[in-house]
Amino acid sequence: MKEAAAMPSQLDRVRQQVAAHLDVIGHLFIPGAKLTILVRRPGEPDCDFLMTNDEMSEVAAMVARLSDDAGEEGYRDA
Repeated sequence: MKEAAAMPSQLDRVRQQVAAHLDVIGHLFIPGAKLTILVRRPGEPDCDFLMTNDEMSEVAAMVARLSDDAGEEGYRDA
């Protein structure tokens, strides 16, 4: 008897869809651009989502730099 193939989890489906969209978005930038998506639900850290093709230390440095540049508003139109 054959085992049923494991169904992809909801998180796996999200990762696949996000990756497909990041591929499309990536074509808007010069070759070699690094892409990162951050999604958070304030107060629910288990729901945070991060996908990147960059080094985490570089992502953290960019977020820190943009945070410093944005001031109190926390918004920067890049």
